[in-house]
Amino acid sequence: MKATSFIAIILGLCSMVPHGHAADDVATLTVTKRATLEHPAEFITLNIGVSSEAWKLDEARTQATDQLSALQSSLNELGLKPKTDYGEIRITDIEPIITRDGRRLARGRTANQRTSAGARAGGSLTPPELTGYEVAAEFTIHTDKLGLAPQIITQTSMVGSSSTLEYVLANPEAHRAAAIKQAVRDAMADASVLATAADSRLVRLSSLTLNASGTPSRASRTQRSGPTTDLKIVKVYADVTVVYEIAPADPESASGTE
Repeated sequence: MKATSFIAIILGLCSMVPHGHAADDVATLTVTKRATLEHPAEFITLNIGVSSEAWKLDEARTQATDQLSALQSSLNELGLKPKTDYGEIRITDIEPIITRDGRRLARGRTANQRTSAGARAGGSLTPPELTGYEVAAEFTIHTDKLGLAPQIITQTSMVGSSSTLEYVLANPEAHRAAAIKQAVRDAMADASVLATAADSRLVRLSSLTLNASGTPSRASRTQRSGPTTDLKIVKVYADVTVVYEIAPADPESASGTE
């Protein structure tokens, strides 16, 4: 079935103002218009990450990857396929666990920096020690099996992973271009109507500006928890401004002749 796109237009902001202070002032008409196209989502994408701590680096790495491997096995049972519907597991971060007096110290500082900071603060002078490693790993789901979204969310939550599901389009740039074209057409049409209503005519297009375009913020297109499939529409918008030089519709009225 061919998907139908719905168009929502936000009221343009229009004005007719004198331009500049030159000897021959040029009147201009400005129209700002936003077009919003709505399309059914074509894919869901989901980044799934876990972390694990252990005394040995290899052990921490193995624990993290084993958790994700087990999750991938459950996804296979749902009907997802490796490489087609989800990618490979990748290590995203390895952090040494440094402690002093049984307390973990802040990340991103060397052992010497931690010792110096503790001394300046009047704290313990006990040297920090390496007590293990923390390893973070993740993989990405990108599939057109939108109907499996509830089951996917359930499976990922069972392993305690951090995940954010997002509904996306296969070719967002193509939809973005369509929204820009629609916004420009609407702005130009409004400019013509406004000029006619003001007993004026459009002389030439002075400028055309793309103010913003794309999709709404991630929060409005994602689902962080709960098995629901309500969010299946992706909105793509474009906001443009056109500026026209205008002149009286009757040339004689500009010269003051009757």
